This record gives sequence, structure tokens and C-alpha cells, in this order.
Amino acid sequence: MSWTWECVPDEATVAAGAPPAFLAEVEKRVDELVRAAEALHLHGPSYQDADEGAKHAFVDGGFFIMNGYRSLVSALRTPAALGYLFLVGALAAWVAVDTLFISHADASFAGMWLFFATAPTSLLFLVVPSQFALIGVSIGAVVQAALLGAAYQGLTRTRPVTAG
Repeated sequence: MSWTWECVPDEATVAAGAPPAFLAEVEKRVDELVRAAEALHLHGPSYQDADEGAKHAFVDGGFFIMNGYRSLVSALRTPAALGYLFLVGALAAWVAVDTLFISHADASFAGMWLFFATAPTSLLFLVVPSQFALIGVSIGAVVQAALLGAAYQGLTRTRPVTAG
């Protein structure tokens, strides 16, 4: 297979007026795209250095993880991850109602249940200033849901039966 460009502009036309730092960043990104393209074409029958199960390919200058974003999204779409996120959302609604509409003689510790439900990731955010601590609950929920989803995918994946 061969292909050619219909129009091949020169470098001066393409980069006219662009700052050098921007051009350096573009070149770096293009190098990554070239590495990605190399990784996509490494899986011939004779190639032995790719981890097909984890979708890693080892190329010059390091390794490239293929479809990382798609793997995360597919893990978050599993019943285990969606169920967990629903429970965390319901817990967050309960905490919001308790905080906003129910008066307590003392402080309510309902908010701590959000940190416990999204632990251990969210507990790392308890050391940051208090206005940013609730960000840890959101990050913790996504991290825990992704891990649950990946575990669910691993447990429910059908494996080929080999004779022998």
C-alpha cells in the first residue's frame, strides 16, 4: 500500500510566524503520533514483544498504551461500576439533605460516609485545605468505580477453551 499527499507545502509556509516553543511542542506531539502508528502495526504473526492482553506495545523510546481512554470508559460502563456510582450518588444526596435541611444539636458526621464509601482514594484528600477535600470524593468515586469495573470485566471475560 502506498499513498502520497496531493499538496506538499514547504516548512516556511506551514510554520510562518509560529513561536519556536510552539513548533517544538508540535514536533514532540507528532513524534508521539508516529510512535502510536508504529505500535498499531506491530502485531504480525511473527512479532513476539507485545503484550496483547494489556494492549501495550514496546517501540523505540519506550512503550505506548493503546486505547487507554477507551478502556477506562468501558470499565466505567460495567454494571459493577455503574451500581457503585449510583450508590455513591444516593449517599451524596442523603448527605446533602442531612446537611441542608436537618438541624442537629451537634455537628453531623454524615459527610464522613462519603469519604468512607470512596476510600482509600478520597482519604488522601483529607490533608488538603477543607474547600478542596470534597474533590477527593469525586476522584475517589471515579477511581474506585474504574477499579470495580476492571475487576468485573476480568471476572466476566470469556476465555477460550483449549484442548489438551
